[in-house]
Amino acid sequence: MRNPDCVPAVATAYQYANTVTDDVFNCQAGDGRMGNAFHHAWVNCFTAAKCGSSFAKKFWDAHEDSSGTNQCHHMQMDYLNNAVGRAVAIPGRPEFCRQQVRQALLDGRLRWMDDPTNQCTPKFEKHVPPDSGCVK
Repeated sequence: MRNPDCVPAVATAYQYANTVTDDVFNCQAGDGRMGNAFHHAWVNCFTAAKCGSSFAKKFWDAHEDSSGTNQCHHMQMDYLNNAVGRAVAIPGRPEFCRQQVRQALLDGRLRWMDDPTNQCTPKFEKHVPPDSGCVK
Protein backbone atom coordinates (compact mmCIF):
# COMPACT_ATOMS: atom_id res chain seq x y z
CA MET A 1 0.00 0.00 0.00
CA ARG A 2 1.52 3.31 -1.04
CA ASN A 3 -0.39 5.63 1.26
CA PRO A 4 -0.41 4.72 4.97
CA ASP A 5 -3.26 7.21 5.47
CA CYS A 6 -5.58 4.90 3.54
CA VAL A 7 -6.22 2.50 6.43
CA PRO A 8 -7.52 5.25 8.74
CA ALA A 9 -9.41 6.74 5.78
CA VAL A 10 -11.31 3.46 5.33
CA ALA A 11 -12.18 3.34 9.03
CA THR A 12 -13.31 6.97 8.92
CA ALA A 13 -15.33 6.33 5.76
CA TYR A 14 -17.22 3.42 7.30
CA GLN A 15 -17.99 5.23 10.55
CA TYR A 16 -18.97 8.48 8.87
CA ALA A 17 -21.08 6.70 6.24
CA ASN A 18 -23.45 5.59 9.01
CA THR A 19 -23.89 9.22 10.09
CA VAL A 20 -24.32 10.50 6.54
CA THR A 21 -26.82 7.76 5.66
CA ASP A 22 -28.89 8.48 8.78
CA ASP A 23 -28.79 12.19 7.97
CA VAL A 24 -29.88 11.78 4.33
CA PHE A 25 -32.58 9.14 4.91
CA ASN A 26 -35.67 9.08 7.06
CA CYS A 27 -36.14 5.38 6.36
CA GLN A 28 -34.92 2.44 4.25
CA ALA A 29 -31.45 2.08 5.73
CA GLY A 30 -31.46 -1.74 6.22
CA ASP A 31 -29.51 -4.25 4.15
CA GLY A 32 -30.65 -4.26 0.54
CA ARG A 33 -32.62 -1.04 0.98
CA MET A 34 -32.19 2.42 -0.51
CA GLY A 35 -30.07 3.72 2.38
CA ASN A 36 -27.77 0.71 2.08
CA ALA A 37 -27.23 1.49 -1.61
CA PHE A 38 -26.28 5.05 -0.65
CA HIS A 39 -23.98 3.73 2.10
CA HIS A 40 -22.09 1.43 -0.31
CA ALA A 41 -21.65 4.19 -2.87
CA TRP A 42 -20.63 6.76 -0.27
CA VAL A 43 -17.87 4.67 1.37
CA ASN A 44 -16.46 3.89 -2.07
CA CYS A 45 -16.61 7.54 -3.12
CA PHE A 46 -14.89 8.72 0.06
CA THR A 47 -12.19 6.05 -0.09
CA ALA A 48 -11.57 6.66 -3.81
CA ALA A 49 -11.35 10.41 -3.26
CA LYS A 50 -8.80 9.92 -0.46
CA CYS A 51 -6.83 6.88 -1.67
CA GLY A 52 -7.65 6.32 -5.33
CA SER A 53 -10.23 4.24 -7.14
CA SER A 54 -8.02 1.16 -7.39
CA PHE A 55 -7.48 0.97 -3.63
CA ALA A 56 -11.19 1.57 -2.96
CA LYS A 57 -12.20 -1.20 -5.38
CA LYS A 58 -9.75 -3.72 -3.91
CA PHE A 59 -10.78 -2.99 -0.34
CA TRP A 60 -14.56 -2.66 -0.61
CA ASP A 61 -15.13 -5.35 -3.26
CA ALA A 62 -13.04 -7.76 -1.16
CA HIS A 63 -15.40 -6.95 1.70
CA GLU A 64 -18.33 -8.16 -0.43
CA ASP A 65 -16.50 -11.37 -1.32
CA SER A 66 -15.40 -12.22 2.21
CA SER A 67 -18.60 -11.71 4.16
CA GLY A 68 -19.74 -15.29 3.54
CA THR A 69 -23.38 -14.32 4.05
CA ASN A 70 -23.79 -12.05 1.01
CA GLN A 71 -26.18 -13.77 -1.39
CA CYS A 72 -25.34 -13.56 -5.07
CA HIS A 73 -27.95 -10.98 -6.04
CA HIS A 74 -27.02 -8.82 -3.05
CA MET A 75 -23.36 -9.11 -3.94
CA GLN A 76 -23.99 -8.01 -7.54
CA MET A 77 -26.08 -5.09 -6.31
CA ASP A 78 -23.36 -4.11 -3.83
CA TYR A 79 -20.68 -4.28 -6.55
CA LEU A 80 -22.75 -1.99 -8.75
CA ASN A 81 -23.30 0.56 -5.98
CA ASN A 82 -19.60 0.38 -5.05
CA ALA A 83 -18.67 1.11 -8.68
CA VAL A 84 -21.03 4.09 -8.88
CA GLY A 85 -19.43 5.55 -5.74
CA ARG A 86 -15.96 5.24 -7.23
CA ALA A 87 -17.14 6.71 -10.54
CA VAL A 88 -18.49 9.89 -8.92
CA ALA A 89 -15.47 10.45 -6.66
CA ILE A 90 -13.43 13.60 -7.23
CA PRO A 91 -9.76 12.85 -6.41
CA GLY A 92 -8.67 14.71 -3.30
CA ARG A 93 -12.18 16.05 -2.63
CA PRO A 94 -14.06 13.61 -0.36
CA GLU A 95 -16.22 16.46 0.92
CA PHE A 96 -18.19 16.27 -2.35
CA CYS A 97 -19.16 12.59 -1.93
CA ARG A 98 -22.44 13.26 -0.12
CA GLN A 99 -23.63 15.52 -2.93
CA GLN A 100 -22.26 13.31 -5.73
CA VAL A 101 -23.74 10.07 -4.36
CA ARG A 102 -27.08 11.69 -3.55
CA GLN A 103 -27.28 12.90 -7.16
CA ALA A 104 -26.39 9.43 -8.47
CA LEU A 105 -29.24 8.02 -6.35
CA LEU A 106 -31.72 10.62 -7.64
CA ASP A 107 -30.53 9.98 -11.23
CA GLY A 108 -31.37 6.28 -10.83
CA ARG A 109 -27.78 5.02 -10.95
CA LEU A 110 -27.92 3.13 -7.61
CA ARG A 111 -29.81 -0.12 -7.08
CA TRP A 112 -31.54 -1.71 -4.09
CA MET A 113 -33.93 -4.57 -3.48
CA ASP A 114 -37.61 -3.92 -4.07
CA ASP A 115 -38.51 -6.47 -1.42
CA PRO A 116 -35.60 -7.45 0.84
CA THR A 117 -37.54 -10.46 2.17
CA ASN A 118 -37.78 -11.98 -1.33
CA GLN A 119 -34.85 -14.39 -1.57
CA CYS A 120 -35.92 -15.98 -4.86
CA THR A 121 -36.24 -13.32 -7.51
CA PRO A 122 -34.35 -10.10 -7.01
CA LYS A 123 -36.22 -7.04 -8.16
CA PHE A 124 -34.24 -3.85 -8.38
CA GLU A 125 -35.79 -0.42 -8.05
CA LYS A 126 -34.67 1.99 -10.75
CA HIS A 127 -35.53 5.32 -9.18
CA VAL A 128 -36.33 6.81 -5.83
CA PRO A 129 -40.10 6.66 -5.41
CA PRO A 130 -41.12 10.34 -5.62
CA ASP A 131 -43.54 10.06 -2.71
CA SER A 132 -41.33 7.87 -0.50
CA GLY A 133 -40.41 10.66 1.90
CA CYS A 134 -37.09 8.90 2.45
CA VAL A 135 -34.63 11.29 0.85
CA LYS A 136 -34.22 14.61 2.63
